[in-house]
Amino acid sequence: MPTVDDVVNAEKDKKNARHAIDLLEREGKLVRLNYMYYIAKECYDTAYEAVRDITEKNGSMALAEFRDRIGTSRKYAIPILEYMDEKKITKMNGEVRVWNLNS
Repeated sequence: MPTVDDVVNAEKDKKNARHAIDLLEREGKLVRLNYMYYIAKECYDTAYEAVRDITEKNGSMALAEFRDRIGTSRKYAIPILEYMDEKKITKMNGEVRVWNLNS
């Protein structure tokens, strides 16, 4: 998953690249995880369903379970899970995450 800076810096017209990213976010095609990473909405939806499925089945979810389920590395799984924590979809409970019943 390239960072926003990687994408913008790879383009000759950096202002236009930044505009395109912002437009895709406004259109709901990208989800901004943090200052560095965006994720395609379809990929985020898949991650969301994985978290919901794992936590419903097991009551909680370790980072490794999520990482393995969506087939990514820890480097990319962490920003997704931190975004879900920030949005109150999940919450940390020790070393695992649980589904936030208020979401």
